[in-house]
Amino acid sequence: MGFLSLRVEAQLPQSKNAPAVGQKAPEFVLPDSEGKPTRLLQLLAPAMPADGQAPRAPWVLLVFYRGYW
Repeated sequence: MGFLSLRVEAQLPQSKNAPAVGQKAPEFVLPDSEGKPTRLLQLLAPAMPADGQAPRAPWVLLVFYRGYW
């Protein structure tokens, strides 16, 4: 018995202003899940643990979805 896999990708045009992987993101403000404005700088502020230990290093994962759906 054989197995055939076919992968077809849409040919999307290149975006002139798309960020590169690892590039620093510009500051922005977007609504959170409750509709409150949230700044990128707020998300990157060091989080202070409740137990009084050293602050954790913050990180943010940005995912961009292009149109065409």
